[in-house]
Amino acid sequence: MAMTTRRLAAENMLIYTSAATRPMTLDDLRALLRAARAHNAAAGISGLLLHVDGAFLQVLEGRHELVQALYARIRRDSRHTGAYVLLDTPIVRRSFGDWSMAYAGMTRAELGTLPGLSDFFLRGDQLSALSPGLAQALVRGFVEACASGRVRPDTPAAD
Repeated sequence: MAMTTRRLAAENMLIYTSAATRPMTLDDLRALLRAARAHNAAAGISGLLLHVDGAFLQVLEGRHELVQALYARIRRDSRHTGAYVLLDTPIVRRSFGDWSMAYAGMTRAELGTLPGLSDFFLRGDQLSALSPGLAQALVRGFVEACASGRVRPDTPAAD
């Protein structure tokens, strides 16, 4: 009897990186987050946007077809280039279910304090060099840092 592979979870997590095509100001980031949060809330998508050194790492969570459609739309956005999927996997539970789009504007030194990531960020590696395992460690570390109050997943602060 042949076994079939079935999708066990209706939810999906996609993590990708990309590079900004120009420097992002605080106003640029706020506008991007406002639009993302409105769209994601309406579509039932949650996630995280990390911006560091002119690069983005974004986590998208939700129904598989909705996440894939959003990522296709994001890839066409002219504000970034070189979008590269680090991880695309079914999930049982969302990591960012409370946030339509959490935001982390952290420095490399701050990111290096997250469990399991110090070597990666202190070496100065590019976000696109994250392995799937390190991408998952980043998600776990960010969730733990939020729970402990070390990080606020909020809109970029004013200068």
